[in-house]
Amino acid sequence: NTHLVMHGSSAVPQDWLAIINDNGGANGIGTVNTPLNNFKGSVYEGGTRVPMIIAGPGLPENDTYHEPIHSIDILPTCLEAGGAIPPADIDGVSLIPHLKGTTTEPPHEVLTIRSESKVGVRKGKWKLTSNSTSAPFSLFDLSSDIGESTNLANANPEIVEELLKDFTAFEV
Repeated sequence: NTHLVMHGSSAVPQDWLAIINDNGGANGIGTVNTPLNNFKGSVYEGGTRVPMIIAGPGLPENDTYHEPIHSIDILPTCLEAGGAIPPADIDGVSLIPHLKGTTTEPPHEVLTIRSESKVGVRKGKWKLTSNSTSAPFSLFDLSSDIGESTNLANANPEIVEELLKDFTAFEV
């Protein structure tokens, strides 16, 4: 759930630079994550959606990439930028073909977030969350509700089931 801004300028002619926040603003210190819900350490957008800035040769200048990416993508991206081939069994994917526009497919069909008993599953516009093993799941349409304020789980049980299957497949 990283928001990526690219800058392909001559200021960084042969080097790559990536700057990323770890996970949302901390609670209790005056942080404002509006319009995102919640804070650092949560599975909601306020705890998972962070900016990333990447600069390198061949990237479009002053562009924004809108598909969700994950910090696990940094290593394979760095490997490819350095001329190495990322191992096939690595968790992340190289973002270079996505950033350069040589592929239009999103880097990930499903992204999962787990922190102890908290779970988040993102697929397309849908996000499924739960804050504990005893809490019910909530479903949000991020394309129209970035603040995760309207729980659509009861109205979309088939989407909940699909995302739970995706999460279970990831956990196995």
